[in-house]
Amino acid sequence: MITLLSTQLAFGYTVDAEKQVLIARFLEQNGQSAVDIGRQFAGAFIQQITNSINESDPQIAPKAFTILEDEVQKLVYSKVVTGNRLQSLMYPIYDKYFTSSDLRAIVEFNQTAAGKKLLKVMPLVVHEGVQVGQILGDELRPEIHKRIRVRFRVENINWSGAREK
Repeated sequence: MITLLSTQLAFGYTVDAEKQVLIARFLEQNGQSAVDIGRQFAGAFIQQITNSINESDPQIAPKAFTILEDEVQKLVYSKVVTGNRLQSLMYPIYDKYFTSSDLRAIVEFNQTAAGKKLLKVMPLVVHEGVQVGQILGDELRPEIHKRIRVRFRVENINWSGAREK
């Protein structure tokens, strides 16, 4: 568990100990604890660097990837998990937008059946919502481009991107 004293966080900002406990619990409930985020960061870094290495040197020794994974995990763990860097950057944001009372109520709600369901399905809802936004953007984009081209012509504005498609 994260050591939660009245820690001085980013830029000398202090979040009181009780609120730190509530923020930590809220993040844990949402799968965003330092350990969770550390795993996500490490995985993303490893994948990105692996792809880059494979593109630039496909014949590199397989041991390189073991070293890569080891070094990334050590660094991310030391900075994000035990080094409290995530905490120092994120807690002031939660402190800014939520009171201790808000956080207590949210944490309690998240322990109910409805709260657990919300935690479980919200990432799916957000993901599907993003897909809907992409579909809507794809539908509107041609008409937006058409209207802009017409208005630019009327206003004698030359734009290389205004070519008919």
